[in-house]
Amino acid sequence: MRGFVRFPFFRVLPGIFSGKILIFTIKDWPDGLGAIGTKIHVIPWWQDYTTLSVCRAAIEEEQPPPASFPRPTRLLDLGLASTLESDIHLTEDTAHISRYATLSHCWLQGASEPIKTRTSNLGQHLQTIPFVSLSPTFQQAVRACRRLYIRHLWIDSLCIIQDDRHDWEREGSNMDNIYARSCVTLAMHSTADSLMPYHILPFPLHDGSVGEVFVRELTKHPDLLHHVAAAPKAEDKDKIAPNEAWGRVSLRGWCYQERALSRRIFHMTREELLIEEGGGIVYCQCSHHHWDSQVGFAGWLADRMRPLPEDQAKYTWSNTVRQYTQRMFSFESDLLPGLAGLARRLGTEFQMGQYFAGLWRENLLRWFCWKSMSWESEIRGAVCPSCRPYPRRRLANSPRHEGGAGKFVPSFSWASRFGPCEFMHDPWRLNEYVAVAEILRAECRVSPRSPFGGVLAGFVDIKASLYRALHFSTSGWSREELIDMNLCLTQHAYVVDEGFPSRWNVSATKKVVFGHVKGCGREFKVDAGDDLPPDGSTVYLLELFQDPCFHQDSSYDEESGWKRAVPGERSIMLVLVPDESKTASIEASGLSGPSKGVRSFRRIGIGIFGLFEFMDMALPEETVIRLV
Repeated sequence: MRGFVRFPFFRVLPGIFSGKILIFTIKDWPDGLGAIGTKIHVIPWWQDYTTLSVCRAAIEEEQPPPASFPRPTRLLDLGLASTLESDIHLTEDTAHISRYATLSHCWLQGASEPIKTRTSNLGQHLQTIPFVSLSPTFQQAVRACRRLYIRHLWIDSLCIIQDDRHDWEREGSNMDNIYARSCVTLAMHSTADSLMPYHILPFPLHDGSVGEVFVRELTKHPDLLHHVAAAPKAEDKDKIAPNEAWGRVSLRGWCYQERALSRRIFHMTREELLIEEGGGIVYCQCSHHHWDSQVGFAGWLADRMRPLPEDQAKYTWSNTVRQYTQRMFSFESDLLPGLAGLARRLGTEFQMGQYFAGLWRENLLRWFCWKSMSWESEIRGAVCPSCRPYPRRRLANSPRHEGGAGKFVPSFSWASRFGPCEFMHDPWRLNEYVAVAEILRAECRVSPRSPFGGVLAGFVDIKASLYRALHFSTSGWSREELIDMNLCLTQHAYVVDEGFPSRWNVSATKKVVFGHVKGCGREFKVDAGDDLPPDGSTVYLLELFQDPCFHQDSSYDEESGWKRAVPGERSIMLVLVPDESKTASIEASGLSGPSKGVRSFRRIGIGIFGLFEFMDMALPEETVIRLV
């Protein structure tokens, strides 16, 4: 029984525990205490014989990879030393190695950046790497491997030459094999020894002796058991915490792919060790979390070697992008490379076709229908989701690898901005939405060494209806102005029929003008809060899909009240602004510029609009535009 029996000693525990607790003994007692159940204390995993045996047995059961498997170029050779802290070295003789571990870690956990392999010290690292020069995280990983009788270990910053772009592209493109074929991935959530504190409470027995009951708080591990990583607490609810605050493995973008690709993970947390495989937690030291925790990460790909039906493959990729974009990166240029291995594995095993800058060439019009979302907060239920900050187009930093970031990511890709997003399901409803746009040409230039990594240039030529409208937003508004308009503390953007502002008093106060905007315009989903044109600017609505069924309007009707059925077309449209700045980069990459008379546009948002809502808008001719 766990926490449901009321004992008199609970009076001595005020303020000690804030969550669920576990009551247990460590031996059988008479007088009813046996009903509580026996457990063992959670101690460092290598001192726990049961846990150590389970870990070693899981590794021994792992089959070695086939001889044709493309192994990592380099691995750390931990040697056969009898001491846990002897020096190590790099080896490039990896063809014969049948068992190695991989490390998943956060660079921000230490006080300084970890040791790295560069072109200048590669020769030295092939000879020796002093154990004392390793960060605490790396030292802990080396000790763990030696305790588990694993001789070889792969760590990204040591096994990839950090200042060699070609080496990064080659090893990055092999990331799916590196993690999928390791015998285990060590996820270092903490460098502290696993330990779960407990309190001892005396319990008087009928024979006059005193028994002992133990109480410990059950750890929740929300980062491991929830698919969506919640943003750490920031200085305010409409702000996003700085990169340094995202210092947990489960909150980092690169670690998401590492977890999804791995066949088995040992999660080494501050409180305990957990084993994840087959899409669930299969073992934990506290014996609580493995009962019903199907977390759907490590090992789930290993069991799915047959192609998925189209709808399931679509949902798999949609969920992947939604979960992945909730994570944090130090560099915006890592968005596509950080998912390259998983994209290649999913594309190959699920037969999804040609990869296209985070999308898929088949059904590309539908894949265009993604929308930015606000950052979720770890303070669940206490923060209005609509007040959370929106994604940004740019981060204030430089690329990690010289030349590795590519020239630009086309705006039609979710990777052109930084922050959470999800794909819209509406265009996949074939019985409702009909495609009214046609892709004439789609080009995406990537490095041949890393076809799923960074994009050098890209564009899509589309033939579709293009409508003109005016744009208004709350970009740059103060908190007081937003509150005065009863708006949440985030960006709100609207498109307005060109004919409406001529009827307004544009010299009136901002509140009055924006009241007209809210009444006459239609709000759309902003791609990036830092990429909105000035108020009154001309924007263009590119119609992708159309639902020709009846639609509910909110205007007043004397007979039916405020809601009345109005025949009209509901359309999914991209919101665009002219952008000729990418033409030079496109041509420099070897792709041709647009044909004469074809204008280039950049995407800034997406919305679902009823054309009857823009009564003054002239019906356009179909035109060809280039989306960059």
